[in-house]
Formats: sequence, structure tokens, C-alpha cells
Amino acid sequence: MTAIGIDTHKATLAACAIDELGRPIGEATFANDPAGHDAFIAWARSTAPEATVGIEGSSSFGAPLARSVQGAGLCVREVPPHLSRAERRRTRRPGKSDPGDALAIARVTARETNLPPIRLSDRTSDLHLLLEAREDLIGEATRARNRLHAHLLVLAPGYGGTVTNLVAASAARSLAPAPGGCSASTRASILSVFAARGSSPRTRWALAISTSQPANSRWSFGEPVGG
Repeated sequence: MTAIGIDTHKATLAACAIDELGRPIGEATFANDPAGHDAFIAWARSTAPEATVGIEGSSSFGAPLARSVQGAGLCVREVPPHLSRAERRRTRRPGKSDPGDALAIARVTARETNLPPIRLSDRTSDLHLLLEAREDLIGEATRARNRLHAHLLVLAPGYGGTVTNLVAASAARSLAPAPGGCSASTRASILSVFAARGSSPRTRWALAISTSQPANSRWSFGEPVGG
């Protein structure tokens, strides 16, 4: 049977079509974006209309293409990397290249009759993305907390004995620096950390007052806005 192999990358897609004997009958490279997916589908229909499309990486960089190809009505299968690696060693093309990888993927697609279907997004994928986003937010909160503690060790030594809740307005008033205030850059840095930690506008206003921030300014998410 005829087959098309696709080697997927973040920005590009390398495709190779083969005939029933495994000989290349067409090679092309496409952008890994919606326009590139449409161009590939048109190329596949004109080059090998009956071909089965094999994609390596249909759950990662090749996921959008896999959805587009299946939606266009083409037969598409996932090619496991270990099968394409073994086939690549049997090809006569020297070294590693995207067209050579696509040729190996195409030959595996033509030879193997029990390749798994592509793995489309489901609720598991959605939950995985949400978990990654949550971990990013936790990491950012941890970094903000560490920055805030580092500032306070300099501006208010021993603050841990009197302050238990850093996002409370009372904490901001308790953390006033030594007489004379602190520089504008220091105030901006502290206020930005309080904003990252989710403190309320009232807390940021109290801290602005306690650090000698001009009274005719207001703060929004840690950034000064005149008014």
C-alpha cells in the first residue's frame, strides 16, 4: 500500500510519500501551523490520494496536524519512535535528516498493519495542562515569597516575630522601614511582590503609606499610577 510519513517538529513538518514498493514518490516540508496543515492535506491528496498517513509524535508537536488530517477524512496512524528508529537504520540515506526520518516513518506505516490510532486530546490532556498551569503559579508564588522575605530581612530585621500574615494591611503598617523611608525603586519592588502574592489594594495602599510613597499616587497590581 502507499503511505506518507511525517516527521514532526515545533515549527516544521517533513513529509515523504512512498509507493507500494517503498520507493519515495514525493517529499515536501510544511510549516507546522494551520496554513501548513492545509497545504499538507492538499499535497497528500494530489501525491498519494489513497495513502495511509503515519505521524510520529501525534500527541506532541504533531497533535494539531493529526487532528486536521483526521478531520479531512484521511487515514492516519501513530508511528511509535522505536519502530521508525529501527527502520531508519535500514535506509540507505546517510546520517540523520528530516526527509530520511519521514521516509522511515512512511515505510513503517506501509509495513505495519496494527499501528495504533492517533492520540487526540481528551480530558486527561486538559487536566495535564491545568496541572502544569497550577505548578507554574505555585512556582511563581514561591519565588515572590522568597523575594519578599529577602527584602524584609534588610528593611525590617526580626519581622518574623511580629508579622504572621504578609498580605494583611496590618502587616504592611508593621513593616515600615527606618525613618527616612526607602528609595522609590525599593518601594516599587516591594509593592510588586505584594501584588504577586495576591494582596488587596488596601494592603498595597497601606504599605505605600508606610514606606513614604507620595500620598497623591495610587497603586494597581504593584505599578504606580498618578492620579
